[in-house]
Amino acid sequence: GIIERYTTIHYEPAWWKHLFGIYPLVSFRESSRISGTFGNPNVAGIWYAVMTLICYYFYQNSSKPKKGFYVLGIGLFISVLMMTGSRGAIIGLILGLAVYAYFTGHKKRMVFLILLLISGVALMFISPEWFPRGHNLFNSVKDRGAIWANCFNMFKYKPITGWGLMGIYFANDSVYHYLKTFHGHNIWITIATTMGIVGLGIFIYMKYYLFEQIKVLNQYHCRLTPLLAGIEVAVLGQGLLDFTIMNPQAGIIFISCSAIINGLAFQYSNRIIG
Repeated sequence: GIIERYTTIHYEPAWWKHLFGIYPLVSFRESSRISGTFGNPNVAGIWYAVMTLICYYFYQNSSKPKKGFYVLGIGLFISVLMMTGSRGAIIGLILGLAVYAYFTGHKKRMVFLILLLISGVALMFISPEWFPRGHNLFNSVKDRGAIWANCFNMFKYKPITGWGLMGIYFANDSVYHYLKTFHGHNIWITIATTMGIVGLGIFIYMKYYLFEQIKVLNQYHCRLTPLLAGIEVAVLGQGLLDFTIMNPQAGIIFISCSAIINGLAFQYSNRIIG
């Protein structure tokens, strides 16, 4: 990612980049944004955000000689996260850290992070030039608003089972008038549009069940609870503005973290019952 930031290595087509899936299917107008080996700056952003959380976890749970190594890792991952220009990933990281603070018993730190996020978002709209990609902030808001409005319009046509996984892109032009995008740039809106009330209801139940399992882990003082909960919230936080879990890298993080939570909760529950 750092090499890409200062060269044109990523933007030169090559067969091996297509082979490994690190050349974007859709070209980005903002060539200053890095995407590492992920093919998409927003997917790279959430990956780096999660790596920051993992480094922070190891920093808190390692011996003193190793803490400097993890501080270096945190600094490196935050640096490349900023280079992606992914505002959603930054929001996701702050929300993930807030949840991490909650499950480690630092309620004041959690409140501080939430207030910091709210203040930062407010300041971003007041003085967008102070922030990464501030020059196109209002165009980005306008684009997402139009995409969300059209997704709601599509949802009205097929509210029960939706339009299918690629329905937003291939929808009839008489319904979808604005932009052809692969998703609705929001987890909840995308699932509602593509899988309808049925799919959205299942997804909501899955998340409700998962956070009940997190409560089980917390009840039995599992050391991984803050990290796992933070990762889940970080991905969902970015999901307010994007749908990166459709990509393999972000999807693997999301699904694997959910599976670990479920597996650990099952083991703790059986151990206590036994």
